[in-house]
Amino acid sequence: MQLPPSPGNPKRGVAGLLAADQYLKEHNIPGVLIGGLALSIWIKRKRRVNDIGAMLASHKDVDVFILGGDHVPARFAKGIDWWFWKRLSDAPMNGKGFPLRWGLKTKNNPRAPGLYLISPILLAQIRLHEYRKRVCNYPHSRREMRAKALTVKEIGMRVIHPQELEFIAL
Repeated sequence: MQLPPSPGNPKRGVAGLLAADQYLKEHNIPGVLIGGLALSIWIKRKRRVNDIGAMLASHKDVDVFILGGDHVPARFAKGIDWWFWKRLSDAPMNGKGFPLRWGLKTKNNPRAPGLYLISPILLAQIRLHEYRKRVCNYPHSRREMRAKALTVKEIGMRVIHPQELEFIAL
């Protein structure tokens, strides 16, 4: 199976988070940060992180899961790797056609547009599900999650808590 190429210049770090947040607000849709970057924000580091911006920029891209709305972003719009449901009967996919083995949807009222951070409890549940499905085997999965995120004042991301989302194992 031939996969579409990744974007030539993916957004990274704080610039990627801000670009994703702006895009979501412009199109009136909420989304959550997923993937390695979301995990890095919550992971308890053994070494002291002096430059959070550099730590965030060290990830290859920014992965965002679309929570709702009628707008489906173009592949890698704004240099972001967007994940979304094409149909609720199918697994969510990104621009490269990779499926997720899980999904998220809001339980009650739709969220305000913009980028959100998944709570560490829900992120740990997702990672455990991925590990069990052997979709991904991240060494980070065994590290201790901390109760507070690293502060990234430039972004001002809000946290979505587990009671606000429905985790769907596929």
